[in-house]
Order: sequence, then C-alpha cells, then structure tokens
Amino acid sequence: MAPPPEGERGGGGCRARWLRREVLLALALGQLVSLLITSTGFSSSELARRG
Repeated sequence: MAPPPEGERGGGGCRARWLRREVLLALALGQLVSLLITSTGFSSSELARRG
C-alpha cells in the first residue's frame, strides 16, 4: 500500500486507513460471499433432509 500524501500524514492514523473505500468495499464483498456460502449450505441441508 502506498504511503499517504504529505497533507494526510499527521492526521487520521489507523482510523482513516480503515475507512478507505477499498477496505469498505472488500468488507462488503466478504459479507456477501459469506451470505452466499451460508445460504448454499442451508439449502443443500434442507434438500437432503426432505429427500
């Protein structure tokens, strides 16, 4: 990851790094993938239970 521009170097610190658009997008995509995996597992167990 590239260092922040000179104007931002002394400011936000770790909090600014976590609120970047790329990080928030990655977290949202991770949640979506987790939801899809969970729903797939639930659906397959329901199909197996019903026969």
